[in-house]
Amino acid sequence: MQDRQIWRMPKVSETVGARPATIYEWVRKDKFPKPVKVSPRFSGWYSDEVLDWVNTRPRA
Repeated sequence: MQDRQIWRMPKVSETVGARPATIYEWVRKDKFPKPVKVSPRFSGWYSDEVLDWVNTRPRA
C-alpha cells in the first residue's frame, strides 16, 4: 500500500481530468472530497480519497 500523500490542485486536476473551477464546484456540491488545510497557505487533497473517487465513477 502506498503512503498517504497530499496532492495540490495541479495533480488533482490532472488525475481527475477536470479544471480546478469544476473541482471546486463539485466540492461545494459535496460531489468531490473536501481539501484539507495543512497550513494557512497550503491545502490539498488526500491522494487515496481522490483515487477512490476516480475509481467509483462510471466508465464511459
